[in-house]
Amino acid sequence: MDKILLGSVALQLLLTFVLMFCMGISRISSLKNKQVKFSEIALSTDAYPKKARQIANAFANQFQMPLIFYFGVVLSLVYGTVSSLEIILAYSFVALRYIHVFIHTTNNNLVWRLNIYFVGVLVLIAYLVAIFYRIIF
Repeated sequence: MDKILLGSVALQLLLTFVLMFCMGISRISSLKNKQVKFSEIALSTDAYPKKARQIANAFANQFQMPLIFYFGVVLSLVYGTVSSLEIILAYSFVALRYIHVFIHTTNNNLVWRLNIYFVGVLVLIAYLVAIFYRIIF
Protein backbone atom coordinates (compact mmCIF):
# COMPACT_ATOMS: atom_id res chain seq x y z
CA MET A 1 0.00 0.00 0.00
CA ASP A 2 2.92 2.36 0.68
CA LYS A 3 4.02 2.25 -2.95
CA ILE A 4 0.49 2.96 -4.15
CA LEU A 5 0.36 6.03 -1.89
CA LEU A 6 3.72 7.19 -3.21
CA GLY A 7 2.21 7.14 -6.70
CA SER A 8 0.01 10.09 -5.69
CA VAL A 9 3.13 11.96 -4.59
CA ALA A 10 4.81 11.18 -7.92
CA LEU A 11 1.79 12.57 -9.79
CA GLN A 12 1.77 15.74 -7.68
CA LEU A 13 5.50 16.22 -8.25
CA LEU A 14 5.00 15.64 -11.99
CA LEU A 15 2.39 18.39 -12.04
CA THR A 16 4.77 20.76 -10.25
CA PHE A 17 7.67 20.07 -12.63
CA VAL A 18 5.50 20.32 -15.74
CA LEU A 19 4.26 23.70 -14.53
CA MET A 20 7.83 24.80 -13.81
CA PHE A 21 8.92 23.96 -17.35
CA CYS A 22 5.80 25.56 -18.87
CA MET A 23 6.45 28.68 -16.80
CA GLY A 24 10.03 28.85 -18.04
CA ILE A 25 8.98 28.35 -21.65
CA SER A 26 6.27 31.03 -21.43
CA ARG A 27 8.64 33.51 -19.80
CA ILE A 28 11.44 32.91 -22.29
CA SER A 29 8.94 33.17 -25.14
CA SER A 30 7.62 36.50 -23.89
CA LEU A 31 11.19 37.82 -23.67
CA LYS A 32 12.08 36.57 -27.16
CA ASN A 33 8.86 38.01 -28.62
CA LYS A 34 9.64 41.33 -26.91
CA GLN A 35 6.38 41.27 -24.96
CA VAL A 36 8.47 42.14 -21.92
CA LYS A 37 11.96 43.55 -21.32
CA PHE A 38 14.56 42.31 -18.84
CA SER A 39 14.48 45.67 -17.09
CA GLU A 40 10.72 45.28 -16.53
CA ILE A 41 11.11 41.94 -14.74
CA ALA A 42 14.27 42.64 -12.75
CA LEU A 43 12.38 43.23 -9.51
CA SER A 44 8.89 41.92 -10.23
CA THR A 45 7.24 39.44 -12.56
CA ASP A 46 4.12 41.59 -12.93
CA ALA A 47 5.19 42.79 -16.38
CA TYR A 48 4.91 39.33 -17.93
CA PRO A 49 1.89 38.75 -20.18
CA LYS A 50 -1.28 37.35 -18.63
CA LYS A 51 -0.69 33.75 -19.75
CA ALA A 52 2.83 33.66 -18.29
CA ARG A 53 1.49 35.05 -14.99
CA GLN A 54 -1.32 32.48 -14.93
CA ILE A 55 1.17 29.63 -15.30
CA ALA A 56 3.50 31.17 -12.71
CA ASN A 57 0.64 31.57 -10.24
CA ALA A 58 -0.44 27.95 -10.80
CA PHE A 59 3.17 26.89 -10.19
CA ALA A 60 3.35 28.95 -6.98
CA ASN A 61 0.13 27.29 -5.78
CA GLN A 62 1.96 23.95 -5.77
CA PHE A 63 3.90 25.16 -2.73
CA GLN A 64 0.82 25.83 -0.64
CA MET A 65 -1.75 23.08 -0.01
CA PRO A 66 0.41 20.33 -1.54
CA LEU A 67 2.98 20.88 1.22
CA ILE A 68 0.34 19.86 3.75
CA PHE A 69 -0.44 16.86 1.54
CA TYR A 70 3.24 15.84 1.53
CA PHE A 71 3.28 16.15 5.32
CA GLY A 72 0.30 13.80 5.50
CA VAL A 73 2.00 11.27 3.26
CA VAL A 74 5.13 11.33 5.43
CA LEU A 75 2.99 10.81 8.55
CA SER A 76 1.21 7.88 6.90
CA LEU A 77 4.46 6.24 5.93
CA VAL A 78 6.25 6.86 9.22
CA TYR A 79 3.37 5.58 11.35
CA GLY A 80 2.40 2.82 8.91
CA THR A 81 -1.21 3.93 8.71
CA VAL A 82 -1.67 3.70 4.94
CA SER A 83 -5.20 2.49 4.24
CA SER A 84 -7.45 2.25 1.22
CA LEU A 85 -9.31 5.36 2.40
CA GLU A 86 -6.08 7.35 2.62
CA ILE A 87 -5.08 6.23 -0.86
CA ILE A 88 -8.46 7.24 -2.30
CA LEU A 89 -8.28 10.63 -0.58
CA ALA A 90 -4.66 11.20 -1.66
CA TYR A 91 -5.39 10.48 -5.32
CA SER A 92 -8.58 12.54 -5.13
CA PHE A 93 -6.62 15.48 -3.78
CA VAL A 94 -4.04 15.21 -6.56
CA ALA A 95 -6.76 14.88 -9.21
CA LEU A 96 -8.36 18.05 -7.87
CA ARG A 97 -4.98 19.81 -8.09
CA TYR A 98 -4.76 18.83 -11.77
CA ILE A 99 -8.27 20.18 -12.40
CA HIS A 100 -7.40 23.37 -10.50
CA VAL A 101 -4.27 23.85 -12.63
CA PHE A 102 -6.21 23.21 -15.83
CA ILE A 103 -8.79 25.85 -14.92
CA HIS A 104 -6.10 28.26 -13.67
CA THR A 105 -4.04 28.05 -16.86
CA THR A 106 -6.89 28.03 -19.39
CA ASN A 107 -10.08 30.06 -18.94
CA ASN A 108 -9.26 30.92 -15.29
CA ASN A 109 -12.95 30.90 -14.38
CA LEU A 110 -12.72 32.07 -10.79
CA VAL A 111 -15.98 30.44 -9.66
CA TRP A 112 -14.93 27.02 -10.96
CA ARG A 113 -11.41 27.47 -9.64
CA LEU A 114 -12.59 28.44 -6.15
CA ASN A 115 -15.07 25.56 -6.05
CA ILE A 116 -12.39 23.04 -7.01
CA TYR A 117 -10.01 24.61 -4.52
CA PHE A 118 -12.61 24.36 -1.74
CA VAL A 119 -13.36 20.71 -2.53
CA GLY A 120 -9.59 20.10 -2.50
CA VAL A 121 -9.36 21.66 0.96
CA LEU A 122 -12.16 19.41 2.20
CA VAL A 123 -10.49 16.32 0.74
CA LEU A 124 -7.17 17.32 2.28
CA ILE A 125 -8.80 17.82 5.68
CA ALA A 126 -10.51 14.42 5.39
CA TYR A 127 -7.16 12.88 4.44
CA LEU A 128 -5.44 14.35 7.49
CA VAL A 129 -8.30 13.39 9.80
CA ALA A 130 -8.09 9.80 8.51
CA ILE A 131 -4.34 9.74 9.13
CA PHE A 132 -4.54 11.21 12.64
CA TYR A 133 -7.46 8.96 13.54
CA ARG A 134 -5.45 5.86 12.58
CA ILE A 135 -2.37 7.15 14.44
CA ILE A 136 -4.25 8.02 17.62
CA PHE A 137 -6.71 5.12 17.73
